Amino acid sequence: EKIEILREVMFPLLEPIDLLDINGTEYLEAVSIPREITDNNILGAIKTLPNDKAPGLDRIPN
Repeated sequence: EKIEILREVMFPLLEPIDLLDINGTEYLEAVSIPREITDNNILGAIKTLPNDKAPGLDRIPN
């Protein structure tokens, strides 16, 4: 019972928000990912990265 009261107080259900009145906002269509990404996909990508390099364009020279 206490857990249910805490959940209702700390995490109330929110009403959907209508954002259509915000001018100049463009909502793009959702992008679908055609396949599941597995741990092996991630590990394979990490293994192909060069040593002593940070991922991304952070403009920090290594």
